[in-house]
Amino acid sequence: MYINPPFNYSGSKLKLLEQILPLFDYNKDYFIDLFCGGGSVYTNVLDKYKKVLINDVISDLIEIHRSLGNNPQVFIESVKKLAKTKQDQELYLKLKESYNNEKTPEKLYALMLSCTNITC
Repeated sequence: MYINPPFNYSGSKLKLLEQILPLFDYNKDYFIDLFCGGGSVYTNVLDKYKKVLINDVISDLIEIHRSLGNNPQVFIESVKKLAKTKQDQELYLKLKESYNNEKTPEKLYALMLSCTNITC
């Protein structure tokens, strides 16, 4: 059984974990997840390495992971205030425009939670 990270992200490796985790060298001290995305891989090896480093081209995505690890309650409360747009396309589009004008990890996570096939 694997740990499912707090959000799904495009390109998730969750379904591949059974195939890729046995290939890792668990004798090393450090693990580097170069394309962490939603965190499926690193979340499932945190207990096997002394230090886990994560990277992604989207810095707000890294900040989501950092915020969820460092101060989850404050982050989650901020996101909840923004993520009330799932059923309201106009509010979703305003949040999307706001994120494009001023990117924050809270807005990105709220967009990810609010996104539907109709509005994305």
